[in-house]
Amino acid sequence: MAQSTLKSFFSSAKNSKENPNASSDSDSSQQIQPPKKKAKPRGFCEEWLNKFTWLFLDDGTMKCKPCIDTRQNNPFVKGCGNFGTSTLTRHQQTSYHTDALKAVKLQCDFKKCTDNAETMKTKFLNNSVSTNRHFTQIRTVYCMASLASLMKLQQEIGCPHADLFYTKPEIVCEMEQVISDQITKSIYDKINDSPFFGIMLDETCDITVDKKLVIYVRYIKDGEAQVDYLGNKKVTDCTAEGIKVALCNFLEQTGIVKDGNYSSLMGLGTDGAAVMVGCKNGLGVKLKTI
Repeated sequence: MAQSTLKSFFSSAKNSKENPNASSDSDSSQQIQPPKKKAKPRGFCEEWLNKFTWLFLDDGTMKCKPCIDTRQNNPFVKGCGNFGTSTLTRHQQTSYHTDALKAVKLQCDFKKCTDNAETMKTKFLNNSVSTNRHFTQIRTVYCMASLASLMKLQQEIGCPHADLFYTKPEIVCEMEQVISDQITKSIYDKINDSPFFGIMLDETCDITVDKKLVIYVRYIKDGEAQVDYLGNKKVTDCTAEGIKVALCNFLEQTGIVKDGNYSSLMGLGTDGAAVMVGCKNGLGVKLKTI
């Protein structure tokens, strides 16, 4: 048994000497692995457009619209080809991207303001047609009173006393009063047609240091809010009760409030004086008790 073991030992040693590369060849054959498949290049995912609303694809690269609009300097302005969610997330968190979003929002807000201003300007011009007509009438009255040639023309066409008539201060004042009455009547009619109205007022003084109550009204016309000047009301009692009495008398005398029904009066706008907005005895509290 011992002899066979020794014989096998020396025979294996002899074989290893005769063929030293046999073991290395077997080891190398076991270590050789098939070549790995190359990873496919990453492409653009359409779902990113829904997740990142600022993103768009242009010439095979990803770009950021806010950054382009605000002229930022980053890869997403020229075009980024590193497709990946992490790339988009990193860009979204950068300071230049957030600054671009803020700048775009400011531009949108500014455009809305300018559009609203143009709309309000158009509405004002449309609503002021009748007012401009009244101003034209006033200018005509003054021109007829100041230009002798117009008076002469009136005499030639059959108005012998036109020069005396139009140059009298009383007649000019009367014409002004008639035009003023027509303007105020048109305002009162529009307020009466409105289902609700609000009052804006404040105290002031004239050149004689008399207390006046400046009154504006806000009402609805054709589904939109309108603001008109109503007038000045002289007040001698500047307490909340005195202002309330003066205001109520004014509204009832002008016909805005009829039969003491103040249910259409829905708002009061004024400054922060205690006599106006006091929580116990202010004007607002007293108007609610009417």
